[in-house]
Amino acid sequence: MDDWRKQQRTVSALVVKRSGRPQLYPGLDRGEMDGVQIDVDPRGHPWTVTQSNDIYSSNGTSWTYRGKGRDIGIGANGTVWRIEVNPIGTSDYKISKWNGSSWNAAVNGGGVRIDVDPTGLPWVVNSAGDIWFMNDTGNFTQAQGLKGVDIGIGGTLGSVYVVSNEPYSSYGNKKVYHLTGTNTWKLTNGGGVRISVDYTTGKPWVVTYDGTAWASTN
Repeated sequence: MDDWRKQQRTVSALVVKRSGRPQLYPGLDRGEMDGVQIDVDPRGHPWTVTQSNDIYSSNGTSWTYRGKGRDIGIGANGTVWRIEVNPIGTSDYKISKWNGSSWNAAVNGGGVRIDVDPTGLPWVVNSAGDIWFMNDTGNFTQAQGLKGVDIGIGGTLGSVYVVSNEPYSSYGNKKVYHLTGTNTWKLTNGGGVRISVDYTTGKPWVVTYDGTAWASTN
C-alpha cells in the first residue's frame, strides 16, 4: 500500500484521538476493557462496544456502563450516536443519540456501522452497503455512487472516508474511497476492513484483514 505507513502492532479496532495520535485496541488482550468497536470523545476518552454488545465510556480512570449497542460513533463536537441492538427491518438496527445521561428515542433510520460528522450528525452504512447521512432537518439522505462496509469521519466535513464493498485484494480487504464532493468519491490506493480518520489532519487509518493498522501519509 503506497502512501500508507504500517504500524507495528496487531489490532482489531482503532480510533484516532482529537490530538491526532492513534489509539490502537487489540481487543480482549488489552486488559483495561475488552472491546470490538471503539471511538474517542474530544477529551480523548474512549467509548467501547464489547463482544456482548455492552457500551462503556471511560473518564480516564474508570469505566461506566452506557447500555447496549452494536457500534458507536462520536463527532468532533462530542456528540455520541450508537447502532442499537434493536432490529429495524431484517438485517439493520435502530440508531439513537446520547443526551448526556441516557439515550434518546431511536430516530427514523437504521444501519450496521456509524460515525458522526463535526456538526454532530450521524452517517450510517446499512446491511445493503448503502450510505446515509442525516441532514439539518433530522431526515436521512442517501449518498449515491458507492456501497460500503465501514465509515470514518475526521474533524471536517471534507474528511469522510468509506471502506467500500469492492475487493482490494484476494485476502478480504476492500477498497477505500474519499468523499470529495456531493456524491463524488475518489479512490485511494489503500484497502482494509475497518477505518478511522485523524481529527486534525483528516487522514485515514485502516485495519487490514490480518489486524495490521496502516496510516495514510498522502
